[in-house]
Amino acid sequence: MTFSYDQGNDDDVSRIRFRLNDVVDGVGVRPNGTNFTDEELEDLIVFEGSWQRALAAAFETLSSAWRLHPTYQADGVTISNSHIPRGYADEAKKWRDLYGYPATDYGKTAGIVAVEPTKIDGFYYEYNGITET
Repeated sequence: MTFSYDQGNDDDVSRIRFRLNDVVDGVGVRPNGTNFTDEELEDLIVFEGSWQRALAAAFETLSSAWRLHPTYQADGVTISNSHIPRGYADEAKKWRDLYGYPATDYGKTAGIVAVEPTKIDGFYYEYNGITET
């Protein structure tokens, strides 16, 4: 598992790291302080189809991870982290609104426009030529 970031580099992984503020090896943005690996970010880019949508997916991943750590209590002191997952979710939504979702067989085309299913009969629907119940 590798980590790379070069502020002057214009590669997709560095673009994502910059916007996530995941730029220092060993001081990551995840709740346990780890970084995204280059391989994880590259996989997101491949799956999502662009670095912008991969960034949205990374924000979604962070939102989900931070939801597991909402509140800490010790000796009568409470620290709430509920704003962290909400902030990441807001960032994900902003990037999804701008760049959409990855294309799938289930109604997303070009990652942006949803295609409504066509009802074939009482039990089956068709999504872009794919029939399912």
